[in-house]
Amino acid sequence: MRGSAAAVRDVREPGQRRAAMTTVLALKDVHKTYGATVAVRGVTLALAAGEVHAIVGENGAGKSSVALIAAGVVTPTSGEIELQGRIIVFDSARAAESQGIVLIPQELLLYDSLSVIENLYVGRPRPRGAAGLVNAREMRRRAREVLGRLGVEVDPSRLVEELTPASRQLVAIARALMLDARVVIMDEPTAALDEWEAQRLLQVVRALTAAGVAVLYVSHRLAEVMQIAQVITVMRDGQTVVKGPVGQFNEVALVRHMLGRPIEQFARKTGRVQSPVALEISGLSRTGLFADVSLHLRYGEVLGLAGLVGSGRSALAQTLFGYARPSSGTVRIDGIPLRLSSIEQTVRAGLGYVPEERQSQGLFMPLSVRDNVSLPALARFRRRGLIARNRELEYVEQALAPLRLRGRLGDPVASLSGGNQQKVLLARWLALTPRVLILDEPTRGIDMGVRGEIYRLIDQLTNDGVAILLISSEIKELLLLSDRVAVMREGRLVSEFSGAALTELNIGGAALGHHSEGPS
Repeated sequence: MRGSAAAVRDVREPGQRRAAMTTVLALKDVHKTYGATVAVRGVTLALAAGEVHAIVGENGAGKSSVALIAAGVVTPTSGEIELQGRIIVFDSARAAESQGIVLIPQELLLYDSLSVIENLYVGRPRPRGAAGLVNAREMRRRAREVLGRLGVEVDPSRLVEELTPASRQLVAIARALMLDARVVIMDEPTAALDEWEAQRLLQVVRALTAAGVAVLYVSHRLAEVMQIAQVITVMRDGQTVVKGPVGQFNEVALVRHMLGRPIEQFARKTGRVQSPVALEISGLSRTGLFADVSLHLRYGEVLGLAGLVGSGRSALAQTLFGYARPSSGTVRIDGIPLRLSSIEQTVRAGLGYVPEERQSQGLFMPLSVRDNVSLPALARFRRRGLIARNRELEYVEQALAPLRLRGRLGDPVASLSGGNQQKVLLARWLALTPRVLILDEPTRGIDMGVRGEIYRLIDQLTNDGVAILLISSEIKELLLLSDRVAVMREGRLVSEFSGAALTELNIGGAALGHHSEGPS
C-alpha cells in the first residue's frame, strides 16, 4: 500500500469515472500566489496513462510552477489535484512519491558521492536477507534489471559523479521506476544534453509511456516537444493560452502562442550599413584552426558568421578576444592595430565577447548575479582599498535594467535558468559599453521568450552604434538579424552574402561546400 497523502473524496459519478479511466493525475483550476505575485492562474490539465503531456512557455510563464505543484513540492493556493478521480492533498514531494508521482527536476537530486545503486535506493527500503542484513546481491540484481529496462549501460557500482549528464538523467529516470512511478514529471530534461544524448533520452521516455506511465514534460525545445508529446499545453503569464493534441500545432504556431506574436516580429531592419569601419581583420591565421581570414565590420552593423561545427568560427572569436595569439595577420579597431596578447588589452580596446560556453567560459557559477556583473569593473569602485558598495549596486542595476532578469542580485548564477544566465553575461558587457561585441551562439539552449528579448537587445545595440559579430548555427536567426553574412568552411572564409543574395539556400550551400564564390 502507498503512503499517507490524504484522499478526501471521489468527485466523479460512476459514468464519469468509466469515461476517464485513463486519466491518472489532474489539476483543476489551480492557482498559486506569492504575496502579490501570481505564479499560476487557473490552470487545468490532465495526465493520461501512456501519454506525454508537454508544457511549453517562455521563462516565467509558470510551467515549472505547475510541475512543482503536480509533484507535491509546492502547495497550490487554490484549486484541486486529483489522483485517479480522488481529490488528494500532498504535504511534500515524498508524499507524492509515495503515491507514484515522481519529479525529475532540471537540477537532478542525485548524490554525487554515492554509487548508482545507492542513489536508486534513496527513499526506498533495501532488500534484506533472512538474518535481517541488507542483501547487496539482490540490490545489484534489481538495479541492473531497472537499468536494463531503460537500455542504460551503466555499471551500478560507479559513483554518480563519474557519469555523463545524459547517464545521470537516465539514472534519475531509473530511480523513478524503482519508486513504482505511474506519473513522471520532467523539467527541462535535455537542457544539459547534446542532440544525440537528447534523442537517446526521448527513446527512454517512449519506453516509459509504452509501459503505461504518464509523463508531464516541461521543455523550451519545441522540436523535441513536437517529437515526443501527444498533448501540448502552452502557458503565458501564469495561465494556459491554448492546449490540444500535438497535431494541432507546429513550431511557428507554438512560438506565436508563447510570445503573443511571431518571432519574425523581433527581426531587425537590415540592409547595407555605410558607417565607419569598427573592426578590420586582415589575413588572420591560427595554425590548425583557421587561415587567412579577412573581413570588416562597421559601427551599427550585424555581421553574421555561419558555418558548420569545426569550421573555425569560435576559434576565430576566441583569438580576437585574446584567448590565444594568432600565428599571422592583423586586427584593427578604429584603424589602430590591436595586440592580441591578453584579454585585458582587448577589453580596454573596446571589444566584448559572449562565449558559446557561457557556464565554463563566461560566468562564475558559484558567485552571485551582482558579483558576475560587477567583477570586471571592480577597480572603478575601490576607494582606499575598499569597494564602494552603493556605487557598485547602482552600476549592476543599471546594467540589468534593459534585460528583465528573473532572479535576485544575491542569487548564485548557478541557480538561474539558461536564459537568465545569458542575461547576466550580456549585462556585464552592456555595463562596459563595448564598441565591438562578439556574440557566439547567444540563443543556444534558451527559450523563445528570452530569445526575443535578445533579438530586441541586438537591435537596440546597433541603433546605439555598437558593431556586432554574430556567430550562430541557426541560419534563420542570422537572416533575421544580420546585415551581411560571411560563411566559414574548414577554417577559411569562403563566401559573403548581402541584399537579395542573403538566403537560407545560399548560406547553407556555402557552409556545405556547394558554392565556390569567395568573399566579396
